[in-house]
Amino acid sequence: MEERNVDKDLYATPSPRPNRLQEAALAPMTSRTVKSTYVMLYPASDLASLYCEDRDVPVSQFELKMFEDVLFAHARFLRFALSFFRPDFFASDREFIRQVGQVQSRGEYIEAENAFRRRITHFSGFRRMFRLRISTRMMRRIVEGVF
Repeated sequence: MEERNVDKDLYATPSPRPNRLQEAALAPMTSRTVKSTYVMLYPASDLASLYCEDRDVPVSQFELKMFEDVLFAHARFLRFALSFFRPDFFASDREFIRQVGQVQSRGEYIEAENAFRRRITHFSGFRRMFRLRISTRMMRRIVEGVF
């Protein structure tokens, strides 16, 4: 029969938990672990690169994908017709998305959103009443999920 020293087991110090890099090194290598290890070593600097990295989209497609994600659902169906008759209809929305792509923190996003809200007070009642625009609430949710 094997004899155990109970006192030793009670007071044994637990081994220190490995940090994120060590855990990633020990984990089986999949595309997700390679991606997360890369993110830990080389953090992205702006929202556009973080967003595209999270959704596996090239950064060149950031503006289009973000526009599709934050445009109100009913406006998605009308956007081609609106853009055909008035090509600059969504210009301010696209400009806001470009500015948001360059932010590096939530604080910078809030400043950009406030500036956008001050600009949209000049929009037509048609655009406001029928919500033919992007949703800052949806944009905020995406930003909070990325940062």
